[in-house]
Order: sequence, then C-alpha cells, then structure tokens
Amino acid sequence: RLCPRGLTLQWTKSDWRMAFVVLWSLSTISIYVNVQMCVNSTALNSIRAWANRDKWSTLTHNQYGFSIDYPANWLHETFGDRGSKNLHELKASINTRPLGPLGPNKALWIHWIPMENPTLEKAVDWGVEKFSRYEGVTSDLEEVIVGTENYPAWKRSFQYTHSSAKRIHYYVVNERGAFILEFYLRDEKLEADTKPIFDRMLTSFQMFEPTTTVENGWEK
Repeated sequence: RLCPRGLTLQWTKSDWRMAFVVLWSLSTISIYVNVQMCVNSTALNSIRAWANRDKWSTLTHNQYGFSIDYPANWLHETFGDRGSKNLHELKASINTRPLGPLGPNKALWIHWIPMENPTLEKAVDWGVEKFSRYEGVTSDLEEVIVGTENYPAWKRSFQYTHSSAKRIHYYVVNERGAFILEFYLRDEKLEADTKPIFDRMLTSFQMFEPTTTVENGWEK
C-alpha cells in the first residue's frame, strides 16, 4: 500500500514473516530450476550416449595420414603440429566422458613422431624415453599385426605400481615416422569388457599419404 507523505510505513512481525516466506520461496524456485537444467543436460547427454552405444564413427587425420574407427558415444579430438598442451607428439585423443578430476575410464591416445629410416626398434626406444616417468611393471614386447593392411607392430603393456590403471602400447611405423597407439584403462578390471572395443579400433587403424608434408613435427 502507498504510504502518505511524511508518514513512515510500519511493518509488523506478520509482514516480515510473509516477506521472508516469499523470498525463500523465490530462491527455492530459482535453485530448483537451475538444478533441473543441469539434470536435464546430464540426462540428455546420457540418453545420447546410450542411443549411440552400438554406433561407430571414423576419425581421420589428413595431416598425419591415419584414420581409426571409434564408438560414436565417445569423445574425440585431433591435434596439429604442437600437439596438446605439453604433449607435442599427441595427434588424436578418443575417450569416454571424463568422470570429473578422475578423467575418462577408457581412452585411446595416438602419438606420432617423424623419423629417418624408421624401425620398430626406434619406435620402442622413443616410447621408453617418452613414458619413463611412469612407475610400474612393463611387459615384454610382443609381435602382433594391427590395422586394415596387417601392419607389423610391437605390443607392450604397462601396469601402474600404485593404482589399478593400465596402459597398452602398440608401436607401428611407416616410411615417414612412428606411431604409438596408447590404450588406457583407469581400472584393469575393465579390460575384459573393453577388449572387443579396443580390438575393433585397432583392426580399423589405417595409414595413408598425408595431404600436407610434415617435417620434424612442423607443416611445410
């Protein structure tokens, strides 16, 4: 109500109580709406991931001359000359959705480095140097065949000492350099269920002539 000029509006305890109830109700509604929006967004992402659970897509990196299939409900990203952050040789990342600070449950990281007269021995030496910071148990090298063209490759797995995470490295070379296909499991207990996925990804790996020339990690 309007207060006449010169008079002061006096609020009773009932008025203050009513104002508090109104403000509390409005704040509750605002919080509810925000939570619902977050929940709906998360639910939508979950629905999309579930809908794409049996679908596959193909990642192609023309600059470095490779392609690989991956589950359509996984995230993917490609990188250029400078890689990602301080990982200069990282050229592609494919992974499940990150679980907060823990990161993804499953991932594939593809590394590439140019080499003169590349060999699998040189590729492994590069890998030993690159991943020497990890503490754990490294398996013996295993000769395997990977990719659409049955590329000769070497396989080596790495089990962390102080966690259940596991990495599996595949070393492949062509006339331009060497690839490391690094499969990652946050928990080795996931390996049995994930193996068919990793195997299909590995079988689909293909190398081809890049559309640009790369020398010492830089595009010419």
